[in-house]
Amino acid sequence: MPNSRRPSSVATRLNNLAFRLQAYDKSVNLYPLFQRALAITEKTQGPDHPEVAPILQNLGALAQSEGKYKQAEELYRRSLAILEKTLGPEHADVAYPLNNLGKLFLDQRKPALRIREKALGPEHPSTTMLLHQVTKLYILQKRFTEAEPLLLKTLAIRERTWQQSPAELKDCLSTYALLLRKTNREAEAKRMEDRVRTLVRSTPPAVMPADRRH
Repeated sequence: MPNSRRPSSVATRLNNLAFRLQAYDKSVNLYPLFQRALAITEKTQGPDHPEVAPILQNLGALAQSEGKYKQAEELYRRSLAILEKTLGPEHADVAYPLNNLGKLFLDQRKPALRIREKALGPEHPSTTMLLHQVTKLYILQKRFTEAEPLLLKTLAIRERTWQQSPAELKDCLSTYALLLRKTNREAEAKRMEDRVRTLVRSTPPAVMPADRRH
């Protein structure tokens, strides 16, 4: 009796099986299952079909779990490009690769933050900049509870050193206003935005170097 299962159905089952195994047994080598599912889907549906995107995301998550960040990013970005092209940039499914990219960048920056805090100190400009980046990634992922204490820490440092870098304090205040709006604290957000406007008015424009040509 001939096999009545469509190739795309086989690919979907392979992908789902690998996804479930990934959750329950970390020792299993899942690459062959995901790669087989990808090969079947690309052959039967085309390399830019929306069904290719979730398989790419699963391969990306697997690469990320093994610390292969460059490979993971390439897979997530390809998945994102497929979904934006076929479904449109505003489609709900586009959020999945975007969220995965956010998690990836966070995985890359958190170890770097610990290293910088130890080597340079918590208030070094390079450390504070990275801390602010981590905070923005948390906000992007809607992890507001984790974002707020880090943002308040960043803001406290920026306020102590604001005369050296008023633009960075402005950026930090703007980020906090965004967080407050996303957590439905409109009155507090407005106060932050008022502080940003006051800071902009009180900060002198940058002085351009004099032209020394004669």
